[in-house]
Amino acid sequence: MSRREHSFINMMEHGFSVEIKSKDHVSVIQLANDPRGVLIEGNLGKIQSIKVKDDAVLIVQGENGTIRMDLSSRQLFELLAKEEPIRKRPWV
Repeated sequence: MSRREHSFINMMEHGFSVEIKSKDHVSVIQLANDPRGVLIEGNLGKIQSIKVKDDAVLIVQGENGTIRMDLSSRQLFELLAKEEPIRKRPWV
């Protein structure tokens, strides 16, 4: 596979990581061979920051841990633009 093909594939796939400070903040980890897939649930605590680092990684930092995802700011804004406008959401 060429470097260009590899770069294109990486742009189409989005890796992620979840780092939690203590297992006390993890409520569910379901890794069984289940048709519903894998489930990871927990408590990040109060959100301290949300940022896009180096225009490549979305970082959600909470008191209890961090979620990182390969996602550029352009991709994030494009995805948000597809969502229903906030003013039409009944819960806002």
